[in-house]
Amino acid sequence: MKSYPRGHQGPRTVFHWEEDVTPGEYEEGPTSGVTPDESRKYWIALPADKVDDLRGMLRRACNTFDPRAIYLSVAGRVEFMEARAEAGVLNFGRGVR
Repeated sequence: MKSYPRGHQGPRTVFHWEEDVTPGEYEEGPTSGVTPDESRKYWIALPADKVDDLRGMLRRACNTFDPRAIYLSVAGRVEFMEARAEAGVLNFGRGVR
């Protein structure tokens, strides 16, 4: 049996979560010009076996909110999560994961 300090509940699925607002910009097309934008940046630390779950959630977020892609960096390797119909959409119901 492993013992943890008082008040500590042991390992959790998500160990760290931090959010920041980042200024940015985007272009709809070659003649549309640049549009200023504000993005959210999240830092999440989680076990390696949960990264595919995160990828799936980000694809569902793309289907729900319609961005072109969501930038994901895993251990310094950059990926762009894009909408995939088979991923479905985010479910905001209570108790649904």
